Amino acid sequence: MPATMTFTPTGQGWADCELRLGGRAFTLTGISDLTDALGDLTRLALMIAAGAYRTTVSFDREPAEWRIVAITLTDAAGGGPVSINVYSFPDMSDAPLSEGALEFTADCGAGEFVRAILDGIRAALADPRLKGFTEPTEALRVLELALT
Repeated sequence: MPATMTFTPTGQGWADCELRLGGRAFTLTGISDLTDALGDLTRLALMIAAGAYRTTVSFDREPAEWRIVAITLTDAAGGGPVSINVYSFPDMSDAPLSEGALEFTADCGAGEFVRAILDGIRAALADPRLKGFTEPTEALRVLELALT
């Protein structure tokens, strides 16, 4: 089953991010434009494309936090699965994962996930309602190059 990521505006300066991975779906609600959400998602995908074993991204929910932890088990050719785990925290902090609540976990192909993030970021940037979210120009260019 293909992976998708959809970034949808919910009000001025706010958006939801829906992940559909391996037949499972979860929506990270209330993401603020005060952090570089689109850039952080792009860099998360870039790290996976580059073969990083573990990478993390956090989103501000004012004052709460969403944290995505991606663990990859790719081979030398970049094939293999990625495990996506979403945690919630009551406050934006550097708290250890043990202090968060695991809200969602799913596995899918690493390449599928990276492509889903790229497609989702492109769609978000085309949506004029998301103008308050910073455009990850350089990171997006590098991710596109990594996938060609």
